[in-house]
Amino acid sequence: MPPPNQPAAPNAAKSFVIFLASLVVLVGVGVGLGAVFFGPTPKKQYDRSTPDAMLEAARDMVVRNDAERLTELIYADSLEMEELYARLGVVLGHLQDLAVAINERFPEEIKAAQAKAQEEAKAGRGLSLLQQFNPSGRRNGPPSGEDSERWNQLLQAVATDPYGWLTDAEGRLSYTAIDDERVAVLWDGKPILPPLGLVMQQNMGEWSLVLPLKSIPMLSGYMPQTPNEYSIWGSILQAVDNVVLDLESDVREGKLESLDALARTTGQKAAPVMMGCMIAYDRAVRERRRLDREAREAAKAGQTPGG
Repeated sequence: MPPPNQPAAPNAAKSFVIFLASLVVLVGVGVGLGAVFFGPTPKKQYDRSTPDAMLEAARDMVVRNDAERLTELIYADSLEMEELYARLGVVLGHLQDLAVAINERFPEEIKAAQAKAQEEAKAGRGLSLLQQFNPSGRRNGPPSGEDSERWNQLLQAVATDPYGWLTDAEGRLSYTAIDDERVAVLWDGKPILPPLGLVMQQNMGEWSLVLPLKSIPMLSGYMPQTPNEYSIWGSILQAVDNVVLDLESDVREGKLESLDALARTTGQKAAPVMMGCMIAYDRAVRERRRLDREAREAAKAGQTPGG
């Protein structure tokens, strides 16, 4: 289900003129004082008091065009990680805007892609978005032609309807209790991302999704730990956000003639920027490991027999 259409943003210069004129009027009639007392309209409060409510909140955020708030549902074990998730939320919101633009610009291609996906599903060859991310049964070695085609379909699904699996997940997403404060999230009755799985946990009366980032050996060592590493990750998310915004602009201005052109342009825009960011992050991680190693060696050298 494509996300609802959104009105195009007004011209920046025109917006500033309207804002300035409105400000003069508000001050003139004394409404400015009222705005101080009443403040801005509060954000919608999503219920997270139960696992079911949290799953429904994720769906409602997409339906209400609040995709940027999806990261509020993810558990953060530090203030730095919470801030990083907030930046990720900005990217998710812009990704939803891109999907709207794609659906408006290429309606016939979208219909054809959806029809093909339905045919694949009926024939038993289709895989859900979560199943395509599932690493179980994956072969070693370079991807086959079939694997490449599957990933191409996955990327198209993400670009054209990034949160469709959430809005269509009724009856497919469920959970099973682990203990009083944790449940395992299931898709069609099976664990997601086995053997690690996705878990929801309760904290101060609200449920959150716990990503298994620190449970994956290859990822845990690359999780940000220093201010510099968090800063670089913020730059990476900003780079991704810039690519998404550029793609939305290209789509709305008619610079891309097809979904295939969109895929090619995405690679051309994203690859150089992401490569530079990841190289910088890899250097930061290596530096942190070097300092940790030197600290351990210094501590070991300072130990005395029997100390």
